[in-house]
Amino acid sequence: MTTYNPCMKENISSSNFNLPFKAFFRENRALSADARDIEASYLGCFEDYSQSITYQKPFDEIKEYWNEIIENCSDVNWNGYAAEPFDNDSFLVAAKFINLLPDNIQRPEITADPDGEVVLEWFNGPGRMFSISFGRKGVLSYAGIFGINKTHGKEYFESGIPSNILEKIKRVFRDED
Repeated sequence: MTTYNPCMKENISSSNFNLPFKAFFRENRALSADARDIEASYLGCFEDYSQSITYQKPFDEIKEYWNEIIENCSDVNWNGYAAEPFDNDSFLVAAKFINLLPDNIQRPEITADPDGEVVLEWFNGPGRMFSISFGRKGVLSYAGIFGINKTHGKEYFESGIPSNILEKIKRVFRDED
């Protein structure tokens, strides 16, 4: 069985990149033919559903960010200071994370770090931000500023967003700090 990886260099470029909707969904660990049929039906329904302007717009914005990363950060030394190209695994984990964000959470800005990791960032004016860097093997490194309060740390991400990470994202948009 061959698995399509949208981040393999030969599959992506700024001119032909179209992140498949499947990249935004949880990995299907079921093995039966029935489970695969259900997954295919679900993805087909989602693709139809996502064609509305309301639901397609966030995906279009995210695809714009992905395209910028691919176009600008795919080569060694992309920043002129020995940066590594973006990491394929980091890219896929970030896409999975975005899929799991609740609808009431603002979509993040997406950038790349010089070490090749994909970064999601939320901003709400001066002194209010939260950033997550997606490392290899699902390690999330995060940092945030909430008024005079600061936080940073690491969490492991596998199948669900750690509750403390979700709380910190929400905290960016609260005025209580």
